[in-house]
Amino acid sequence: MRSFLRDHLFQASPVDLDDPLVLRNLAESDVGKIVFDRFKAAINALTVKDSGSSRIEDTIRLRNTRPFRMENREYLPAKKSIFNKMVPEATGGGFELKFGKFLDTAPDVASFAKNYLAVGFKIDYVRANGELSNYVPDFLVKTPDGKVWVIETKGREELDLPQKMARLRQWCGEATEASQAEGGPAYRFVYVDQGGFERHPPTSFAALVAGFTEYQES
Repeated sequence: MRSFLRDHLFQASPVDLDDPLVLRNLAESDVGKIVFDRFKAAINALTVKDSGSSRIEDTIRLRNTRPFRMENREYLPAKKSIFNKMVPEATGGGFELKFGKFLDTAPDVASFAKNYLAVGFKIDYVRANGELSNYVPDFLVKTPDGKVWVIETKGREELDLPQKMARLRQWCGEATEASQAEGGPAYRFVYVDQGGFERHPPTSFAALVAGFTEYQES
């Protein structure tokens, strides 16, 4: 850090770090933020790397999810889910419940589940501000052909959505490679925005996949 402050921070670098004027400038809040942001970006660049290979470290089986409690609110008594109740997020504005009903009645959905925190399925990603975080997709769907679909639903777009979807696309590719090497299923994803779903309600899961292609590779 001393090297960065002495040799790179100021336009007239290098500077004498014992100079009272330099020390006063370093005490300014905007200078502190610049130093923090630069080091955070550099550290993330060093620590967040693609290993270059994919393998299955562990698996999650929905049937092994331990019983958990949910808040008392409107729910869907789903027929195609391993959980006896599909309880939406409190902040979803009702869209998750509507989408769950669609999955439960879609003729080409074999089974589905809301991805509760208790399930434990989350994906690490780098946020728009450079920080590391975890992302919990909304739904998991299995179709009759054996594919597993990871579904993200949104009522309104958020700042980190492109980063989440890019990471989800990468995860699905790597998970498919590792899974199929052991005779497992392929993994795909779909992003479903509430406005599009309500304006053009699909009649099947295949129609959903065909109509909602945002964030898919071109």
